[in-house]
This record gives sequence, C-alpha cells and structure tokens, in this order.
Amino acid sequence: MEDVFYCQYATLIFNIIKSSKPDYLWSLLEKRNYCHNVNLRNANLYSIPYHKTSKFEKCFEYLAASIANKHMHLFKPDLTVNTFKRKKALGIPNLNPVELPLVQLKGQALSLDLINLKVFGLDKGEITKVEFNTENKSGLVTLQIKNAQLISDYVLTGKILVLALDGRGKSNITASSSVFEWSFNYDFKEKNGEQYLKIIKDETTFKLESCSFEFGDLFKNDPVLTKSTNDILTQEWKSVIEDLGSGIGATVGSVFNLCTTGIFSRIPFNQLTNS
Repeated sequence: MEDVFYCQYATLIFNIIKSSKPDYLWSLLEKRNYCHNVNLRNANLYSIPYHKTSKFEKCFEYLAASIANKHMHLFKPDLTVNTFKRKKALGIPNLNPVELPLVQLKGQALSLDLINLKVFGLDKGEITKVEFNTENKSGLVTLQIKNAQLISDYVLTGKILVLALDGRGKSNITASSSVFEWSFNYDFKEKNGEQYLKIIKDETTFKLESCSFEFGDLFKNDPVLTKSTNDILTQEWKSVIEDLGSGIGATVGSVFNLCTTGIFSRIPFNQLTNS
C-alpha cells in the first residue's frame, strides 16, 4: 500500500512540474540554478529548503523536491502522465546513463577495470523480441542498440599483438549497432495468490558492428604513442572484444536483471505472457 501512495504522490508532482499548475504549489519548487549565482554541477535538480527538524520532511516543499530529484530521469516534458505512471509503477531504473561502480573484464590477453562507469544509449535501445517457453521455464529477450557509449576511469594491462599495455586514466568506449540476446531460466514466487517470475539463471550473448577505444594517458607523457595504440586497439576491436567478451556479456546481463527485476516482481506471470 505504501508503494501505491508513493506512486500517486510522484504522479501528482509530475503533473505539477509538467503543467506548472497550480500556481501555489508550482511556486514552491525551485531549480538549484535559480537559487545561486554560480554554475552548479546539479543545476537541473530542485532545491531542498534548509530545515532544522525532521517534521519539515513531511511537508510538500521537501517531499516534492526529493521525489523529483530521485526520479529526474522520468520527469521529462515529452513524457505523458500515463507513461510516467507505468514506468514508476514498474520500478524501471534510470537508463540514461546506467551507472556501475566497478566492472572488471578479464581475458587471456587483456585485463580491463572500468571504474565509476556510465553507460549511455541504453534508453534508446529497441527490444525486438520477447519469448517465454513455459514448458522449460525459459525466456529470451533481444535488444538492439544503435550506439552505446561507455565513459569511465580505467586500468588496462596485458598485451595486444606484440604491444605491452599498462595504463590508467579516463576512457571512452563506443560500440555501434549492438545486438544483445539475454536468455534466462526462471522459477515462480507466489504473492497474494499470484505467481511472479524470478530469474534463477541467465546468460547474455552479443554482436557488434564496430567498436572504438579511447584510453587516455595509456602511456604517460607520450600522447603520440597513446593515440597510435588506441588506433591499433580500434583496428583490432574484434580481437579485443573476443578476449573480454564473457565479462562484457555478464555486465550487460546484470543490466538486464536490473531492468526486469521491478517488472517481474510487480506484474503477475500470466499477464506477462498474455501481453
């Protein structure tokens, strides 16, 4: 019941922000850039008023700003109220970007740590296939992404061709025309007389059309060698991806799990298979 009230309150705030009405409530919401004369990193967030007691946290000014900031990825002017309600009710997380604190990719030739990773482009992906095999309790989801960009800090060690690598710094990896297939096995969890799907095993495979790499400071104080090595990595992208493929698949699979957990825990299985 608490989730229902929260969703209704969030929908009310979304309506107020979208329409700027009613005036007496809209006037209580201020963007941070309207409250300061300096350029702030989080200028698009709403300002939470200064307060001294916990009682203030129950008032509209505090709740509205807190909820809007938490779900900023859903508070978009082109989003309809019904779409907002559906996404909020299903617990769909922010996909632009997807943020992961640490991804470790280890192959036979290369070892790559992506730290504070932000993945852009997943929100524009297109799900082209969803299948359930009720006899085997298995399923398949196919996702196509035109462009995915991975921004992070990195640590890269290993060897490509005859070139030894040992660098760290900022990285930008761009994958084009990606197709991911997420296959899974499931069981059921009963709640309020309904059966809900629970993932017990999953695997992700993928294909890319191309991939480019930009690892900053790959060779300290040698930007020419750094650039030429990035060019080699991009030219040999198939070898790089093949070496690190299992880790990439596991990482994308975790994102699939993150996105579907809210859906599968909120929609009964018979509604999923009938939709």
